[in-house]
Amino acid sequence: MPYANSYALLVGVSNYSNGWPDLESIPSEIEHIKVALEEQGFTVETVMDPKGKELFRSFETFISHYGYNPNNRLLFFYSGHGYTTNSGKKGYLVPVDTPNPNINLRGFKRHAMNMGRLITLSREMESKHALFLFDSCFSGVIFKTKALPAKPPYIQKSMSRPVRQYITAGSANEEVPANSTFTPMFIDAIKGKADLNNDGYVTGSELGIHMMQELPLYADQSPQYGKIRDYELSQGDFIFIPKKELSIPKHRLNVKVNPSDASIKIIDHKEIFQQGIKLSQNSYTLEIRRKGYVSKSINIDLFRDRVLHVTLKKIKREKPTGLQLYVQTIPKDAVIRILNIKERFFQGIKLPKGKYSMDVKKVGYQTQKMEIELFKDKVLQVTLKKEPPKIVYYPLLIDTIPEDAHVVVVGDSDHSYRNGMKLEEGEYKILVSKEGYETQELKVTLDKSVALDIELKKREEEKRKRKMFYGF
Repeated sequence: MPYANSYALLVGVSNYSNGWPDLESIPSEIEHIKVALEEQGFTVETVMDPKGKELFRSFETFISHYGYNPNNRLLFFYSGHGYTTNSGKKGYLVPVDTPNPNINLRGFKRHAMNMGRLITLSREMESKHALFLFDSCFSGVIFKTKALPAKPPYIQKSMSRPVRQYITAGSANEEVPANSTFTPMFIDAIKGKADLNNDGYVTGSELGIHMMQELPLYADQSPQYGKIRDYELSQGDFIFIPKKELSIPKHRLNVKVNPSDASIKIIDHKEIFQQGIKLSQNSYTLEIRRKGYVSKSINIDLFRDRVLHVTLKKIKREKPTGLQLYVQTIPKDAVIRILNIKERFFQGIKLPKGKYSMDVKKVGYQTQKMEIELFKDKVLQVTLKKEPPKIVYYPLLIDTIPEDAHVVVVGDSDHSYRNGMKLEEGEYKILVSKEGYETQELKVTLDKSVALDIELKKREEEKRKRKMFYGF
């Protein structure tokens, strides 16, 4: 049974703002994965640098759109920092604004996305096959680990049964390298390198075996593979169908860099660099970067296997001099910006003597703008005012019998009813009257659109009933 549709969600987090090191190579890695998956027939959505709530919402929205067709094939790829707590029992994805847990653990848990929430979403979806890949490091205990099969399962049987599979780039306490090896290896794997039994298909199980065997040869990482802890959702296997390519002789390139975590990029080349990459005989330009070091651009002619040794020079930075500025805010997590300098604000920032434009903001509060003059060390106290609550109005629809009955709506003030009138959210008393009829009174809570049908009783009918019952 073929897949009805194939969808992929790629999430990349690179420009961290709250104590985590940036991962500069992620945007280009995400673009390479997008191209590889589109070649496999996937419709791809990308989300870059999401904040705390945006990260979970991106998974939730994607599943809402595509996760309820049983014959859809869904792939999720996250590249960014991961973190594990409770002796490896709890794993977290780290959005761009998440505080460093070693400095602010409570703030970290408020912003980071608990893997348990993603596993819950994966249980709720109805698509048979879902594969989750994390170019991050977690403990294997967050999902069901099991012995990998010696031979991948039979394709037709695997496609007909549901599965939730997970692959991570490393285990707990391992760091994500600045230049990912996991990502290019994954791209090569789904193109056919992970077809272990040469049957023309790459299964999720084969992909897990391939990554666990090959990645440790090129990086100090221990990939984790497994299925969800659910019997019904662990019977099938995710399937890729690689496109066959001509085998072209290539040469291996290794680049040993000091410092070892520098990023390496091959200019004007689609493939992402990884140690031992195989390239066609040609001339290439390498760009080697690391924050705090002088970047290098190197031209090489590759006509045989080569190993390059490159040492980057540190940038000598003069110690900052100037006047210190501290800003204490209520609420404490308000965002502080100095508008006429490039540098981001931090407590105790050193600035030259002069005038500065600032603003302090937080969602739900009124932004406060100010001009300050700095001629000595300064501590500012800023209290933001809450935004006034928004008044919500809802329509009230009342149909009466007889139609010309008089309707009064009683709340903080009395209103003569107009058809379809809108009132503030709250409780109201409705009075309906007409000469010759009994007045009717009822209460209504207006927290959504409300429609009422009210029929008045004639007074003569009530007298006749009373006479028949009591005899007078």
